[in-house]
Amino acid sequence: MRESGARPAAYFADEPDTTFGMLSARCRKQITRAGMAVLTERAEQTGRAIGDSEPKDVKRFEIQKQEPWTREARVWRYDDC
Repeated sequence: MRESGARPAAYFADEPDTTFGMLSARCRKQITRAGMAVLTERAEQTGRAIGDSEPKDVKRFEIQKQEPWTREARVWRYDDC
């Protein structure tokens, strides 16, 4: 799945601008940049509290059809808002 240069890890790295860019147009109408900043800050704080922030290598994965992604202008965008 190709995203618009955005990285899912940005959510846990407190990168709200990058993460906001991962959202679908529908979600960008519901979630503001300021709201995304709060979400990513909390996610980063939770990650630090848990202490498991090392990148992981994916050995295998399973496609979950219920994952809320949508394709907009040839780019996959997260659509769970």
